[in-house]
Amino acid sequence: MTPEGTTLFEQLSADNKTSFLDSLVAKIAELVPVDLARITTNRHNQPDPNAPAYQILFPVTLKSTNDQSQRTVQQIIGDLDDLIKNKYYNAFSHEYPTSYLDETYGFVRTGMQIMRFNLRFIVPKYYNE
Repeated sequence: MTPEGTTLFEQLSADNKTSFLDSLVAKIAELVPVDLARITTNRHNQPDPNAPAYQILFPVTLKSTNDQSQRTVQQIIGDLDDLIKNKYYNAFSHEYPTSYLDETYGFVRTGMQIMRFNLRFIVPKYYNE
């Protein structure tokens, strides 16, 4: 997430953090587009142990479908990564809260389970020391 987004998120109450993440998932579903029932988050963020600075990972799960008229999980992953990395050329930069996604990171698949992929957003946290 951008520094502004990180600051905003860190200052939110627990309830407002939940609302922020719910809004983020809903806006992603709208802009990609993908059926909202196919994208979820468990809201359990965690520090990224591989990041050079303190950064938070948000898990997002994309569910597959047998409906041939809908895009595959792999297509959604590619589209979402492109949209985030090129957000200044699409609606992601103009919409709340997708405007806070870090375009230098994009959307990265971190694991796979049957019928779903676990994906994470990276959210840098900056300290004033």
